[in-house]
This record gives sequence, C-alpha cells and structure tokens, in this order.
Amino acid sequence: MIRSKNLNDKGLQHWSYLCTAPKSPWISLFTDHDAINMRMWLLASWQYRLKGILIWETTYWNSQEASPEGYLQNPWEEAMSFVTGYGWPTGKQTGWGNGDGRLFYPPNRDPNNDTRTFLMGPVPSLRIEVMRDGIEDYEYFTILEKAIKASSPEKAGIAKEASAALNIPKSILTDEKTYSKNPQDVLNYRKKIAEFIVSLGYR
Repeated sequence: MIRSKNLNDKGLQHWSYLCTAPKSPWISLFTDHDAINMRMWLLASWQYRLKGILIWETTYWNSQEASPEGYLQNPWEEAMSFVTGYGWPTGKQTGWGNGDGRLFYPPNRDPNNDTRTFLMGPVPSLRIEVMRDGIEDYEYFTILEKAIKASSPEKAGIAKEASAALNIPKSILTDEKTYSKNPQDVLNYRKKIAEFIVSLGYR
C-alpha cells in the first residue's frame, strides 16, 4: 500500500492483474470460485490504492492449438480455457482455468452445428455484472474521498468519521485470500459510505 501511495503521489499508477494462478482461496475470476471474488478484486484495489485492473481477454472462446482442426470449443458447455500460443503443440490440452478470458459468451450456443448469423452482441456473464458492482463500489470510495476534502469546517466531525470508513473493515476484506463471502456485508458497507456522502452534502 505504501508503494502504491508513493507511485500515486508521483503521478504514476499501480494496477493489478488476475492471471491463471494463484487459485482459491485467492481472489480470482474463475467460474468455479465464488462470484463475489470479482467484487472483492475492486475492493482490494481500493484498499491498496491501485488505479486500475487488467483483464487479458473477455471473449476467449477457443484455443486453436487445443481444438481439432475445424472444431470450435463451445464455452457454454466446456468451461475450461485451454492454453494457446507460446509454441504449444497442436492437439495438447492444458488448462488455464475455468472461464479464464471469458467474461462474455457467444450468442451461438452450438457453434459447430448452428451456422446461422447472429446479429447481436455477446452475452455478459454473471461475473462481469458482479465486477460492475465492484467498480461502482470503488467509485463510491472516490466520491467520498472528494466529499471529505471539500467538506466545510462545521462538518469536521462527520468528515473524520467518514475518513475512518474509507479503510475497509477486516471483517469484509483482510487480504486477497481472507474476505467475506456474504454479498450483504458489502451492501451494508456501501450503504454506510453512501450515507456519509449525503451527510457531507457533496454535489
């Protein structure tokens, strides 16, 4: 956290990236892990004062190396994202992780047999929707931080309480592998942040 603050103070940025490892109990983006992970990723980003997150791919549906020639993997039925590139031999299936690189899914649920043209966008996953909630959580923090800085002297007491609330309770997030799995805990906390924003009269 100190390193991130030092970078921020210099006008630089420190981001985070979820790769294929480590897996559970660490925060991850895999389909066989808790969906709240996607929200906790953003809360952890705030806790460490990171400025962004990196996702390598959102529509990785098929590995040309792992799939037989002329065959398309169906991500609706085959959860595993197989390794591609890096000189990987054709025909070898080695997994990156279930749902890795797949935060959206194709509208065609049977790509090897259904040859229709689909004039629609990809289907969002529940994980990307939970991530959206986390992005909104992060925005709440930044709004409250601005509200504290802009608060009037007569609201110094509320501002002090609000400043303390910007430090995420350990009951919600202790570190990247110790955090609440109950979404209601996060909702209650966000409600508290919102109430401070309103109390400080931020516009």
